[in-house]
Amino acid sequence: MKKLSKRFLTLAIACVMAMAMAVPAFADWTIEVDDNSNRYINVYGTYGSSLNMRYLTLYKTSAPNSEQRFHLYRSSGFGNNFVLCASTNSQYAMNRNSNNGRAWLWSLSNNGYGDSRLKTPQSDSSTLLVSYRYGTIGVSGSNVIFGASGASWFASGTPVFPLSTTNVDINPYL
Repeated sequence: MKKLSKRFLTLAIACVMAMAMAVPAFADWTIEVDDNSNRYINVYGTYGSSLNMRYLTLYKTSAPNSEQRFHLYRSSGFGNNFVLCASTNSQYAMNRNSNNGRAWLWSLSNNGYGDSRLKTPQSDSSTLLVSYRYGTIGVSGSNVIFGASGASWFASGTPVFPLSTTNVDINPYL
């Protein structure tokens, strides 16, 4: 009976180790305004409903959750470009609303890649979020705005800087 108990214990330990190694190597980023205010980029509205066309705003919290987590992806066929997606669904990336310049989530499947493309984020907070088409991504009040100046960002999580094509996942929708 002791031998059987040891085998079960060994099997249980092996299962725990296998699950620990199966955890994704890439965690999500939280991105906050670099002014010590604890205001993070946030998916506005009721989380769980469709992410399409949901604005990105700033939200003050000391414990970011899924509404404040984003995943940085690269494309495999469009050069060294990046998109910032909702952590819960890589189909929806930060994009520019053409009517007001505000940042929102838009489906990459709806020809949304062009406005979602970001230059390679740098560790320098002033060059963390820069659009290929519209320049820096800043803030106005609590709104995240494409083309606005004056905002510096601080990203925490992974991938870590310096970014390379080996430490950023490929987005399956690109």
